[in-house]
Amino acid sequence: MSTDVHTLSGAYALHALSVQEEAEFESHLADCDTCRVETEEFRAVTAALGALEAREVPSSLRAAVLRQVDEQRQLPPLVPATDVSSARSDDDRWGARVAAKGAFRWRRGLVAAAAAAALIGGAGVVATSVDDPSMQVAASQVFAAEDVHTLEVPVPGDGVLQVAASAGTRRVAVDASRMPQLGEDRVYQLWLLRDGTARSVTVLDERGTALDLPEPGTELAVTVEPAGGSEQPTTEPVAQVDPTGI
Repeated sequence: MSTDVHTLSGAYALHALSVQEEAEFESHLADCDTCRVETEEFRAVTAALGALEAREVPSSLRAAVLRQVDEQRQLPPLVPATDVSSARSDDDRWGARVAAKGAFRWRRGLVAAAAAAALIGGAGVVATSVDDPSMQVAASQVFAAEDVHTLEVPVPGDGVLQVAASAGTRRVAVDASRMPQLGEDRVYQLWLLRDGTARSVTVLDERGTALDLPEPGTELAVTVEPAGGSEQPTTEPVAQVDPTGI
């Protein structure tokens, strides 16, 4: 991981890391109290966003929020000066984090939340309509669970959707890293299908996502949708599976 690990708490909370990056950041969380607190704060913000209804927003607001995001750089942590002759280990340097985090961290979280709200509103759909707490167990944890059951679902174009289910974590995860690449105007969207009704989970990319293990009779389906996602499927599924039957 070339990026400073301390700057990834927001991306981790939003499930915007690759499976490998998630695993490395979770290992870091075990030894970093500050990042744990920061991650929980970001999760609280995203949980609040999950309860919002998507609405059209003025283009001026969207532009203003994106300008604030550009200006509010996610800085790496400040570390104390060290004597070049000291033989501090890499772990010591990695863990050294002395900064006035409170105001900066919360402001950064609010900026990220506002940006997400503006983008969701501008797109006209909610990218994630499943409750955020069910996303808090990362896909990597489900795939690594001791009782995991996995399935590879063939996808047109010589692709594969990887699905993992774990009774222990009570989660199901999908990994779209082996799905065929789409153009910029199209995305893969994950749905829950039950009794003829489709419920959006999230827009997928090569990174995985995790959610509550659904009740029997509920299937996971992936469709190809316009960029930004759709409120309801507009194409036939390219992959469909009952996760309780894996």
